[in-house]
Amino acid sequence: YRLDNSERAPSPFDAKLSTCMLLDEIETFSREQMKFRPSCATGLFNMGWVAMQCPSRRKTDPVAAAANCLHWYTKAYEVADCDKDDFVSAAARIEAAASIGLSAAGAVGIIADFETAVVRRDFRSEFGGMMKKVKVNKKAGSVTQYDIIDCLSRDHARKIMEYEENRFEKDIPTTVLLKSECHLIEWWEMLRLWNEATKYFDILKKIGFGYFVYGETTQWESILEQLHKWVEVKKLTVEQFASPVYDPGIPVMRDRGQKNCGFCNKANVPKSCSRCKAVSYCSQDCQRKHWKNHKVYCCPH
Repeated sequence: YRLDNSERAPSPFDAKLSTCMLLDEIETFSREQMKFRPSCATGLFNMGWVAMQCPSRRKTDPVAAAANCLHWYTKAYEVADCDKDDFVSAAARIEAAASIGLSAAGAVGIIADFETAVVRRDFRSEFGGMMKKVKVNKKAGSVTQYDIIDCLSRDHARKIMEYEENRFEKDIPTTVLLKSECHLIEWWEMLRLWNEATKYFDILKKIGFGYFVYGETTQWESILEQLHKWVEVKKLTVEQFASPVYDPGIPVMRDRGQKNCGFCNKANVPKSCSRCKAVSYCSQDCQRKHWKNHKVYCCPH
């Protein structure tokens, strides 16, 4: 899929073996996996990957694509937990958390005539384009593509409903924000998924799986960057998000290949443990604090 056209093997079909055609085939294969192996999370995880490729290959709205990713990866880790598939339980949680960091959860803050409010919109789309218009529930007087998260009273809720229905009548896509609106990132959900994922990664490490568990580390690093921003504004401390016993990925050039501090997860630190060379630290203080966890796995290089 990642090869240039000139590097690919000849196509067995008359049509040119394009990247878009390959993506279509991967999606078809993934849906077959879901159909014939519903108790296995692999097809669901692969569908999350397909959704991730859609903005560049199918011109899907990026926020809608992120919402699609969150949908598939959430289903993937739920099935993986039942199937006791630690690999997918860990990796799908990381991907889901990264999707939340891209506003996939649909939380939107509104500042309008009725003061402030928070709603959750359904940003998901079919894989070809924006979400189709949904029917208005005339009896309830509301649109089924949003939920009210935060309001002050019933009257306040009614005004929010009128606001959302007005957007709906104007055919404004759910992913398009007006000047009075902003995305809200639910960092506590990212934190929950991060901490759950690290438990699975630590289990995998104990049975001998190291840097080959997860693959490239782009999403892993993007979550850390966002969590550190919340540390900076004092919403949480570094002790609140788990520090894995190893780096769960293969650092590659495309992912910058940077090393993070083994305790506080600060990015791009140059110094490694002098004994095992496997874990890096930004300071001796962080190394001392992490030693209780690290000493179990610290072996001479």
